[in-house]
Amino acid sequence: MGRSQSNPFESIPSLRLLSAATRKGSLAEAAASLGLTPSSASHALARMKKAFGDPLFLRTERGIAPTAAMKSLLPRIEAILDAVDSLGKPQGFDPGRVTRSIRFLTYDLGYLAFILPVIDRFQREAPGMRISIDFLQGREHAENDLRLGKADFCINPGLSGATDIVSLPLGTIEYRLMVRKGHPLEAEFRRSGTVSIESVSRFPQFIPSHRQGGYSRPWLEAVSHGAPSVACNYFNVAPFVLRKSDAVEWIPDQLADDWSETGLFTIIPLRGRNRSVFTTRLFWAARDERDPLNQWIRSVILSAARERQEEKARKSENKELKLD
Repeated sequence: MGRSQSNPFESIPSLRLLSAATRKGSLAEAAASLGLTPSSASHALARMKKAFGDPLFLRTERGIAPTAAMKSLLPRIEAILDAVDSLGKPQGFDPGRVTRSIRFLTYDLGYLAFILPVIDRFQREAPGMRISIDFLQGREHAENDLRLGKADFCINPGLSGATDIVSLPLGTIEYRLMVRKGHPLEAEFRRSGTVSIESVSRFPQFIPSHRQGGYSRPWLEAVSHGAPSVACNYFNVAPFVLRKSDAVEWIPDQLADDWSETGLFTIIPLRGRNRSVFTTRLFWAARDERDPLNQWIRSVILSAARERQEEKARKSENKELKLD
């Protein structure tokens, strides 16, 4: 990649533009976020293209996407900007001074179980932090967004294990079977304390996925028996169908508990080989490992997740004591 004699790394405003354009996938949005006019942003980008000897971005149907050269430059650009931004700041991190945007990728389970419980603290202690929560479109998409700085965190059972992506466990999630009050399966459950897959397969299914692998997925056995199914990661949509039909939903325990409190549904735990348990994790880019804001957000989410797991264990223990 050829370069002109001028050092493009010396233009901090232009580096900020490249970083913002990569994150947002739009030069216009990047310019607006930095208080630049579209014309000045275009001229700045043209200078950087010439300085780096590369187009830096390619046009797509949705906006712009970084070239391979831009992707390789981004970590160095981010490191320079982080170093510049840290100049003159006090040694201690103060979330109250934060004015950055933070983007999470997750499903409604991740939002309700792990983000919503700490939103109040985020708003109280970091009122200038702007949070966006977007649907997780797929593992490869999530990794790329973390890698390119388009997203800051991802909540998911697992990505590919790439060395430039870091993660910590948030806790275990267990699937339950949820049906409306008065459902035929409710009587079987009350009578025997469980339901068989054969019985479940007589009814339409709302399942998390048709994919195999990772952990036990008993709903796939029900589908193999011929049960009609809809795979949907929006777990809080299906209950509106369940209320007026004999459909069943395989739903994470955290959300099942919330819907149970409405008094409209019966929650059926799964026994033996039909149990489905997985560990969900918080992911972030390795380059953000030492970023003070990233560290603070991680600590808040992980602390709340630990408290949730401890409360879950206490409830389970109390339930066992009552049964004794």
